Amino acid sequence: MTIEVRTLGDWSPIRTNPRDVEVLLYPLPDDAAYPAIWTGTTFDVRNLSIVGVEVDGVLPKVVGSKAFRLYGSGPVHFENLILDAVNDGCHLIGMPTAGRMDGVDLINLTVRCGTVEGNWDGLKPVRCDSVRIADCRVESWGDAGAAVDLYDCRWVNVERCTFSAFSPVDHCLMAKGGCDGVSVASCVFGNAINTAIYAGGDGGFYPTVRGMTVERNEFRCNERAITMIAVDGLTIRDNLSDSREFVREQNFAGQPTCQNVSIGPNTYVEK
Repeated sequence: MTIEVRTLGDWSPIRTNPRDVEVLLYPLPDDAAYPAIWTGTTFDVRNLSIVGVEVDGVLPKVVGSKAFRLYGSGPVHFENLILDAVNDGCHLIGMPTAGRMDGVDLINLTVRCGTVEGNWDGLKPVRCDSVRIADCRVESWGDAGAAVDLYDCRWVNVERCTFSAFSPVDHCLMAKGGCDGVSVASCVFGNAINTAIYAGGDGGFYPTVRGMTVERNEFRCNERAITMIAVDGLTIRDNLSDSREFVREQNFAGQPTCQNVSIGPNTYVEK
């Protein structure tokens, strides 16, 4: 079922029952915004598609403490939207009791998190499979969070995105919690005072990250491009970096060293 949404009244039933529907979302007049969608742990979000319709160069906007916080089994598809959030921009979570959300498409999203202090993330998939994040721009997030925070996600493609904060932040992209099969390609990372990409776990808490590829990306004005911790299978190639340090392996007590790591060729440019 496809529904055109042009008013807050049209949006209200979507917020109440966000599943089994395809939404064409039109911008509201006078730069107004649609309120956020949140679901509880017992509501299964599935078969949900929300695609923004550009009108006179304007895309629809969704605002809230978290623009989207959804539990479900999927699939979900969000495209051509502006997400202005106080905290996390888009938080997608597989159903509790070991459930997973299968099929996540986040396409051409602009994300801005208003709280720049704390552990707030732009895009945060948790226990999600078959994830595609493409052509997105995350412009601000918490200084202790990440533009993209992947936790226990499998078969992920992140491509042609820009993750560059207006103010200094710790990380741009994190893959942890046992992520498997993550590809990061043709993206731009900037303004990370710690490390742009953080792959692995720390303190013995997070499981090993497996099968990750980082290629054809640009790292601009970051202290370090990549930190790897207890990864098994990481390929880093064809990237351009002006970071002070390109790659570091960081070990914590009780965690294995990194295995099956391939680095190069990459291009390094002095500032």
